[in-house]
Amino acid sequence: MAGRGDLAVHRLGPQTVRIDRDRALVELPLVIERRIDVGLDGVEADIASACRSQYRAQYGADGVWRIVRITSIYEKDSLTPALPNTRLDIDPQVRRGYQVGDDRPEAVQAQYRNEMTWLHESRTPVATTGSRKELSA
Repeated sequence: MAGRGDLAVHRLGPQTVRIDRDRALVELPLVIERRIDVGLDGVEADIASACRSQYRAQYGADGVWRIVRITSIYEKDSLTPALPNTRLDIDPQVRRGYQVGDDRPEAVQAQYRNEMTWLHESRTPVATTGSRKELSA
């Protein structure tokens, strides 16, 4: 979005952390808020896009947790006129070229299966020295 010149505020919710040995899966719900011009006589609206980001983290032999992958799942949008009682007659997501929504439940389920497989798959234990530091998300 920044590449298109869109400025947004990200409101982050409490995360969920699942740890299995030297791997962790962190899920972070968030809402991205921005004001947009819907292109009709200067009408502006506030759009809020709800999503959740998934972070894969791995504990290394050097004793440091590192993020190795980030994936985001978009859930839904809410569009509200910037001025109360203003009528909005278009879908600004289609107009701006963004595709959002949890409209592919099979893909979302596959994403969760892939993350759980990665988290729990068999692997050789990591040799570490000293005590393992806690993951801070």
